[in-house]
Amino acid sequence: MRNEPKNSKTLRGLLKFSLSTREMTINDLAKSHGINGSTLCVAFSRPYPRGERIIAEVLNLPAWEVWPDRYGPDRRPNRENLWYKRKKGLWPGKTVSVSGDKVKNQDGNLEGA
Repeated sequence: MRNEPKNSKTLRGLLKFSLSTREMTINDLAKSHGINGSTLCVAFSRPYPRGERIIAEVLNLPAWEVWPDRYGPDRRPNRENLWYKRKKGLWPGKTVSVSGDKVKNQDGNLEGA
């Protein structure tokens, strides 16, 4: 819970209240969308687009209003896909993921443990 934004407790309370009016819990909501309850709660602490959309839908708000710091002025997520950049060689010094945490650098040597 350390990484949660300042308003996450308020957001959790609002979500729980909104769900309680429908006689649901966070776990019920998650199961209705085919995910685990703890997976849905990830959206409170870090960007998780699917979870953000599910929670925002319950609150009858767009996701960019619930998490304005995670979205740009164009209302699109302002996050970069580092996996894609690494795979395409767009991330400096990194290319294709080999296994686990090991990656090949541009010289072909394995890095990481």
